[in-house]
Amino acid sequence: MAEAKGQLAPNTDNYVIGKGFLIFKPEGEADFFHLGNVPTFTFTPEVTKLDHFSSMAGTREKDATIVTEKKGTVEITMEEFTKRNLGILLMGSVDDSDPDNITIDIFSTTALTGELRFYATNDVGPRWRFFLNKVQFTPSGAFNPISEEFANMVVTGDVFAVDGVWGKAYLVSSAAPENITLPFITGVVAEGETVTVSNGGWLDVENYTYQWKKAGTNIVGATQKTYTIQVADHGAVLTCEVIGHNDFGIDTALSLASDAVTT
Repeated sequence: MAEAKGQLAPNTDNYVIGKGFLIFKPEGEADFFHLGNVPTFTFTPEVTKLDHFSSMAGTREKDATIVTEKKGTVEITMEEFTKRNLGILLMGSVDDSDPDNITIDIFSTTALTGELRFYATNDVGPRWRFFLNKVQFTPSGAFNPISEEFANMVVTGDVFAVDGVWGKAYLVSSAAPENITLPFITGVVAEGETVTVSNGGWLDVENYTYQWKKAGTNIVGATQKTYTIQVADHGAVLTCEVIGHNDFGIDTALSLASDAVTT
């Protein structure tokens, strides 16, 4: 029987072509948010060592080494220019009280601290999750808003221990689907308009099915990724239940609620 991926070497199944996504939860907030497409994520653990040398012989010989400092850094390249991602880069608080007039107060904070999680989704090699208990982002990256290619934002952060614990790395085997961040609805929520549910963040999904709801009740026949709003929906709040499937089982996630349907 072949050894499981990521456990014993040599095994060519241990070679990795990395894929995955990141979520971040700022201190003081209850929920993680998705950083979107991240083409590169680098975590660099570092230590500072102090060497000791014996002076009892004609040539000093190193006889001990101790670690005096532990630290780590992360570097993330983000491609999705959302309000939260720009808030990390610009070190600014986000005012989204008016969805039609979202603003970021640049440099309104000196550092943004929170919990960072990486979920591997690679098809090649073992899948490892990295949960870092405290990452502090400070101004360090830059982006070019004028470009002939897709723009991106590069940010770096320092990793800290919380009560002596830096975080965990988890090896994940094949499992049932798992929802990580909730689905959400996009589009104009008005009669006659078509809205779309974004699946949110998932692991180990082979395919999705959908069920739209009006005021929490299933809408008969509304089982596609999109839904065209009816006159009868006026004033109601819409949600969509997203069901992830694979050979090991299913997981279900209810989307964030839409605004009330208008004319």
